[in-house]
Amino acid sequence: MLLTEMNKIEPTGDPDLLKTYLQRHKHEPGQFELLYFLGGSGQIVHEEQYIPFKKGILHLIGPEEFHLIESAPGEKGFSCYSLLLEISDSVKNAPLNRNREQLRNRELGDQYRSFFDELYYKMNHPHPLMAESAAYQIFSFLYEIIAGEATASEEDSEICPNLYIRKAKTYIHQHLFLSFSLKDLCHEMQISEEYLIRIFKKYLGTTPMRYFTEKKIQTARHLLEETSMSIKEISWKLKFTDQYHFSRVFKKATGFCPSEYRHNCVTTLPDGNHPFPPLLMVK
Repeated sequence: MLLTEMNKIEPTGDPDLLKTYLQRHKHEPGQFELLYFLGGSGQIVHEEQYIPFKKGILHLIGPEEFHLIESAPGEKGFSCYSLLLEISDSVKNAPLNRNREQLRNRELGDQYRSFFDELYYKMNHPHPLMAESAAYQIFSFLYEIIAGEATASEEDSEICPNLYIRKAKTYIHQHLFLSFSLKDLCHEMQISEEYLIRIFKKYLGTTPMRYFTEKKIQTARHLLEETSMSIKEISWKLKFTDQYHFSRVFKKATGFCPSEYRHNCVTTLPDGNHPFPPLLMVK
C-alpha cells in the first residue's frame, strides 16, 4: 500500500491542477483518491451520485470511478487536500477496499487539518523516508476511522492532541524571540483557544502561554549565564514589555531577579562551587 501523491487544491493555486478536479476524470486500477476539504462548499459528482461537501468532509473515491468537484453557487471556489493511494492486486481484500462506504462523505470536522498539513509537509520533504512515514500515518488513520476510533469529536481523538501539542511546541520554539498571543497561535494552527488550553493542561500540566513563558525564562537564564548582554538587552530580545516586566517574571519563575541570578552564577565559593547552582534555582 502506497501514498504516491498529495496535492493541495486552492482557488489561487496551480490553475492546471485545479482544472483537473473541475473536469470529469478517473484513476487507474488499484488507485484510490482521498479528499479532505479545507474550505468552501458544493458537491462531488461521484459516478451517478451528487455528494455535498463542506469544510471537514472526508471522501474516498475508488479505482476507475468517474468524479469531479463543483462549487456551490456564489462560492469563490473550494480548497482541499487530495491524496492518491495505491493498493496492489495482491491485497484487493485490504480494509480500504472492503470498507469504502465508511470513508465516503465522512464528516470529521476541521480539527484534523493539522494532521493533513503534516502529511503534506512530509510528502514534499526531500528525504524519501518522510514520504514513507506519511504513508504509514494515513493508512493507520484510515484504519482507525474504519474501526470507529477516529471521530469528529476533539476529545475522542488521540491522534490530534499529540499532533497539535507537537506543532504548538515547535511554533513556540521557533518564535521565542517574537511576540505573539494565544489567539495568534491558535489561528496559525486552525483550532480553538479552549481546545489547545485543554490538551496542554491534560498532557503537559500547563497552558500554552505558560509554556511559552517557561521557554523564554530558560533562554534568559542561558543568556545571563553565557553572555555579557545587559538585562535590558535580554528583555528586549525576548520581547518583554520592558526590563522591569522581565525582572518580575524572571523572579517569579526562579526566585531571583536577573542581576542576582547572574551574580550567583559567576560567584564561586572557596571549594569551587556556586552558592546557588543554576539548575537548583528554578522553583
